[in-house]
Formats: sequence, structure tokens, C-alpha cells
Amino acid sequence: MNLKKLVVGAVVTSSLIAAGCGGDDPGAEGLCTSGTCAAHVYLMNELTIPTMDEDGNVPGFNIDGVVSTTASGCEVSGVACNAVCDATSPAPDNIAGVDNSVGPTLGGLVMSMIQDNVDDGSVLLVMQLDGVDSFTNDNQVKLTIFLAEKPEGATLAHEASGRLSPGQAFDINELSFTDAAHTSPMILFANGKIINGRFQAGPADFPLSISLMGASLSLTVHSTQLRFNVSESLVSVGVLGGGLNIEEVNATVAATPALAEYATVVNTTLMSFADLDPNSEGVCESASVAMTFAGVGATLTGDIVASPSAGTDAGVGGTDAGGGGSDAGVDAGPAT
Repeated sequence: MNLKKLVVGAVVTSSLIAAGCGGDDPGAEGLCTSGTCAAHVYLMNELTIPTMDEDGNVPGFNIDGVVSTTASGCEVSGVACNAVCDATSPAPDNIAGVDNSVGPTLGGLVMSMIQDNVDDGSVLLVMQLDGVDSFTNDNQVKLTIFLAEKPEGATLAHEASGRLSPGQAFDINELSFTDAAHTSPMILFANGKIINGRFQAGPADFPLSISLMGASLSLTVHSTQLRFNVSESLVSVGVLGGGLNIEEVNATVAATPALAEYATVVNTTLMSFADLDPNSEGVCESASVAMTFAGVGATLTGDIVASPSAGTDAGVGGTDAGGGGSDAGVDAGPAT
């Protein structure tokens, strides 16, 4: 796989793998860190950037509140960046004006890499729902997403399909929190709701830190939204999407010695997908992207453990996941 394409793909993908709480911190009430969990816990065992389906639908959200279509030439009020046509999301959301310009292209480049990292345990994300009174309709549900680790001596179990199996227990990686006391979670949707069996939350801005080719990158996913079907033991048809400010991404890459040589290709590639946040001259400054996911029932041990040593250049969470012999990967963790 072309290393430049992989770098761009990894930067964008990482931004969605490790979205963190953007300043709205109502505290850690309800977190499952005491051994016995009354909350509903799920292991994310599917995660990918989807491509366009046969009907031309693309998962995602209408981040900018604008619908630009081929009928209007994909331009709205002279904003040139709206020449990136919006799509419609597939069922069950059927959202018009979906902003996901990067996903359909990058999905083909990094789709298998992401899922492989989930399957081998390099990316372990556990979702916890608190305050669920009904899985049909509930107007106040809290979602926390933890970076997880296998308990010492444990072996991951897989289904015949190769996906991680339900019913497994996990420790919480200490990087799931912004503070040393482990009371403020990084990834928190405090005001979610369930409508007709589908959880939804956002938008919000989320800071994150990723490891790529031995370097640490701090990025922010803006206006992130999230939806998924949920039951007592299953999460399905999940969608997570938002926008990346291209100047922020490019500045971070350019300021990172190990990645500086890729700053131009990252900037050029993302600018070709720009479809959000037009400036006073009508030039869009952000690019939209979305991921899909699913999950199975799991439990948390209540143990909070240190992050494994980050001595490897490639892979999600420190595991080698490079394509074509290249070293590239992502490490979900808190922004610095």
C-alpha cells in the first residue's frame, strides 16, 4: 500500500477511533470501576470506514445543516466547497445532506486494517450505557467509551467469523481518563437518548491524541454525532461522524518531525475533500468523515490498568498493522 495514502488514512481514521470529551465534564457518576456493573456494557467488535453502497447512500450526518445535491450543482450560496456533493444515509436514519466526503474514498484504503486491529485486540473499545430505563425510548442516557485492555493472563475469544466474541471481561486503560484520579472520562456523551430503540447523542467537539510512525499527534474531531441500535446485549448499525479542521491537522503533522514530510500530501488530500466550515471567502476549512461500528455484550472487571509501553512505531495501541511493509498505525489516547 502507498505509504503516503496510508498516512493520510491513518490520520483521519485515528481521529474517529479516539474521540474524547470536549470540555463538558459532568463527572464520573455511574462509571463502572468498582467490580460489579449495574450498567450495560458492550465491546465494539466491528469498526470500519464504509464505502458508498449500491444505491449511492453513505453513512454519516448532516454536520453543517446544509443539503447540497447534484440538482443544485452541489453549491449553496456561492460556497465553492459545497461542490463536494452531500449524500443520503442508508436506513434506519435516512438523513439527507450527509457530510462524509473523506470516508467513501479512504474506506477502500484502510477498511481492512481497522477491522484487523479490532479483531486482534490492538483496538479494544468498550461502551458503557448508564441510566437506561427503557431500550425503546429513554430521554436521558449517558454513554462512556473506555479504552480497554485484556486482563493479565487472559486470551481473547473469537467467533467463527473472526470477530471478537460476546461475554468477555476487560480492564480499563488509565488513558480513558483525563485525570490521575480516574474520575473524568475522556470519551463521554453525557446527554444521549434512545428513540425507537436507537441511541443518539451529539454534536460535540472532541480532542484526541494518536501515535503514528512513532510520533504523537493531537487532533480534534469537531461537531461529532453518534447513533446506534441498542438492546440488552447488542449494539448494531452504529455510525460516528464529524469534521476535521484541515489547518489544525496540517499544522500538527508539519510540527511533528517524523511526519513533516507528509504535511503537503495530507493538506492537499484533505483540501480536495473540504466540505465544512466555509470562511469569509467561501473556502471550506474542514473535511467530513464517518465510521460504522457494532458491538456485543461484555463486562468490566473494575480494574484500571496502566497503558502498555508504547515502544512500537506501528499499529493501533502499539501493535504492528502496517500495510505493504510500512510502519503506520494509531494509538487511541488523551490529548496532551
